[in-house]
Amino acid sequence: MALASALKLFPGLLVLYFLIGRYWKALIGFCLAYLFILALTLLVVGNEDFFRYFTDIAPLNLKLYRSHPLSISLYSVVASVFTDNPHVMPLYFSEKLVTFFYGFFFLAILLQLIQLTLKFSGKNTIATFACFYCWSICSFLLSPISWEHNLLIVIPAILLLLAVGSYYEKRFSIVIAILSGIPLVSVVPVIQGIFSPVRVPALIFFAFKYHILLMLLVVRMLVKVQER
Repeated sequence: MALASALKLFPGLLVLYFLIGRYWKALIGFCLAYLFILALTLLVVGNEDFFRYFTDIAPLNLKLYRSHPLSISLYSVVASVFTDNPHVMPLYFSEKLVTFFYGFFFLAILLQLIQLTLKFSGKNTIATFACFYCWSICSFLLSPISWEHNLLIVIPAILLLLAVGSYYEKRFSIVIAILSGIPLVSVVPVIQGIFSPVRVPALIFFAFKYHILLMLLVVRMLVKVQER
């Protein structure tokens, strides 16, 4: 997880999971490994390039890709609907609305994760794994930019649901696994071609983001597993 956080900051949300769940060894190991990777990177690339990534490159990537139709983050949905971009016809132009709605979703999901951790983490092995998978999935949904390869993180959650879920949860898990395997890179050009040469309307744009709904359904089923 330290390596994942060094490459992409948002897996670092799991620090809160370790802290709230009182997994002190995991927290210390995470922090030490993360600091070691940062120090090694600084040593290899040099001081100037290291800090330029945070001051120039990361903000530029966010500006270029935050509304990209292949991004499966909640932020990409909000940014596409409320900012001018080459892919989607926005409902309304307002950076303030982007900040408001993303902040609302972020805090709402984070508070739910904290509540789950306080209630279920350590209850038993299955509940602990389910809680951890909820944090893992939500970390990439809350990331400003997330690509499809991040969906690999849902595989352990699907396997857990297939092992201990109810009859319907197991069936839904299979359907979700199949639908998640449909690449956006194949779906997006079809939808864009229908509306070409104009941009895709904002409401139709949500068809690009079916992976978000699928991941939230997985999280919901994991919560049910913890409650049993």
